[in-house]
Amino acid sequence: MNARASKDSAAVKAPMSNKKFLTIWIPVVAFITILLIVANMALVIAGGWVASQFGSGTYTFTNSEESEGWDTDYYESEYSDIDERRRRARPRLGDRRRRHRPGEERGRCSPARLVLAGDHAGPRRG
Repeated sequence: MNARASKDSAAVKAPMSNKKFLTIWIPVVAFITILLIVANMALVIAGGWVASQFGSGTYTFTNSEESEGWDTDYYESEYSDIDERRRRARPRLGDRRRRHRPGEERGRCSPARLVLAGDHAGPRRG
């Protein structure tokens, strides 16, 4: 009894052609690539929601024994809260809020008003 099939057996398969191999694998790889790109974009857009669902956790800062006496309040605020800061800033800034045209969405810049960096200064003078 021989473990190998005879060469004249009908069970001998021809090797797969390159064309057939590519016909199978190109759509599979393309589908997986598109799926990964869409999933990546979705996670970027909905990153906050994903972090809230999985629990992004909290940070706790503790000083070591060597640094217990250090002054770690680097930036002390002159204001008690954000509302006080806004009240004090309003007289300095005046009314500089952007005026919106009728029908224009707030928070979006219309293409006609888009100014690229460097274009607003005009031509350079030598």
